[in-house]
Amino acid sequence: MLDNNIKASPAKIDDVCQDWVDALNNPEIVKYSNQRFRKHSISSQTSFLEKKIADKSSRIFIFKNDNEMIGVGEISKIDFKNLNAEISYMIINERFWGKGIGTQIVQKLILIGFSELNLKKLYAGTNSSNIGSQKVLKKNAFQIEGTQKKHLITDEGFEDKILFGLVRST
Repeated sequence: MLDNNIKASPAKIDDVCQDWVDALNNPEIVKYSNQRFRKHSISSQTSFLEKKIADKSSRIFIFKNDNEMIGVGEISKIDFKNLNAEISYMIINERFWGKGIGTQIVQKLILIGFSELNLKKLYAGTNSSNIGSQKVLKKNAFQIEGTQKKHLITDEGFEDKILFGLVRST
């Protein structure tokens, strides 16, 4: 379960803040994200969040410790017919890296996906070099389902995308 100090809540427009924008413009934080290809601003993130909130196939959440932003998690591409969705997450505050927070964020996304949305399966993909994200998924019982060869562009060239899935028991 989530640490008592870490709160998850559906994202709201007033969650957009300079810390969030600064994180998205930090090459180290967005190293494995397509966000690294864009320049972000309060305006661009407000527009992004407005679209996400309006999108019925997406649920985006903010994770905070007291009033300090830790990260963002999303359940997207929700397919209510086939009962599956993709999860993604990013810890935008480097002070929280390596402390198990990613594992807790994924636990919360699983709970929402399976209990609240009544989905049967969640899936995620990571760069083959993103060992931290792979550990987070494996700690949450996600299984490797496959590899897409040379699927993602990095600063070093193309690398594989590892596909993970988790099927709800019962």
